[in-house]
Amino acid sequence: MTGLEKQFNNREWDSVSVCLVIVCVLTNLSQLPFFAARSSTRMISVAAWFALALFMLLKKDFQIVDIRILGLLKYAYFFAAAMFVQALFTGIAYQRSSLLYSYFLSVFVYFIGFFAAGRIHEEKRDALANAYVISAFVVSLIIYIQYFAGNLSALSGAQYLYSSKNSISQIAVTAIVLLLIVIRPKTRPGRIIRFLLLAFEVVFMFLLRSRATIVEFFVVILMLLFSNVKARHLNRSKCMILGVAAALLLLLCVSNRFYRFFINGILLAGRNASSLDSISSGRISIILNAFPRLREHWLFGVGDYYIDCFPIAAWIQFGLLGAVVLLVSALYPMAKARSLPCSSEWKLTLRILTAAYFTNGFFECLSPFGPGVKCYFLWLLFGLLHGRRASDAQDGKREEGCT
Repeated sequence: MTGLEKQFNNREWDSVSVCLVIVCVLTNLSQLPFFAARSSTRMISVAAWFALALFMLLKKDFQIVDIRILGLLKYAYFFAAAMFVQALFTGIAYQRSSLLYSYFLSVFVYFIGFFAAGRIHEEKRDALANAYVISAFVVSLIIYIQYFAGNLSALSGAQYLYSSKNSISQIAVTAIVLLLIVIRPKTRPGRIIRFLLLAFEVVFMFLLRSRATIVEFFVVILMLLFSNVKARHLNRSKCMILGVAAALLLLLCVSNRFYRFFINGILLAGRNASSLDSISSGRISIILNAFPRLREHWLFGVGDYYIDCFPIAAWIQFGLLGAVVLLVSALYPMAKARSLPCSSEWKLTLRILTAAYFTNGFFECLSPFGPGVKCYFLWLLFGLLHGRRASDAQDGKREEGCT
């Protein structure tokens, strides 16, 4: 974590940038068991983001920009208008959908990142990544101590040791991506700390046994291994991944006890391996049972209808047009990543997070937009990078107007 002190002591840090880092840390810390047990996670995190927006409004950071470069906001405007018109003609109460809330909350986080982009340059983004990883580690460590330490034998059953596993596992995967790609200490002690943090987050993620997140993690690893970004620290990350994978395969081959623990206890989470429906916690049956309603209401949807598969949930809730807009919005960061004004490492991070969160959405109703702000980092990062491009475009127009 070398350079961390330099990053946060930089004189260029302004109040909005500092507040943005604090809000990210608070959002992660809101996942602590103390808050999760009292159902106050959403209240803390959402209140923090709205307080930041109010502060930015007072600082006059929300300056009007050309509508043609507002990116995701255009899709949000169109989606809101389309659902309003559909509701007028069908009477369907789309506003009751939790997916609608999660979508606009993600757009709101993107909106903040978009207008804060002029203040957040590359070094500040690196500091933001460090703050994210440190706060994620604090939460992970506390959860591990409270729920897993001395209780690993219970992982052989179908019961989860920590019930709020989905949100914290998503944060853990995001921290892993940042540690693998953008956090690059220059000293040996810093690299050792990075490796230890990475190892802990990976082990912790598997112990949570969120199978949707484990699939998401494998997508992250494959995309990183097949990426063509040339950087020494990324080559080290790839070599480390291949070395760990080889060691894992060797252990699975030589140790029956480890095989039963990892395959049956972790990957299958104590489920019946002969039943795909059991492995998916009943998702196959739930999805199949939803198809008759989808065939009947494929054009306009039915409004609020919870099903643990984001593409199908979007279609059955909002109809064909609404589903298309939501799917396009979900993949929009990946489509725009190549043209954004940032390093290749940050572009790769954005692409991988988009693909990872979208993969998670095949097993969850609200991902890559929710629930709450668990997916916030993707939309904040996209806002910061896309807003930087918009800011540069506006500056270019002003210069042309002066000549």
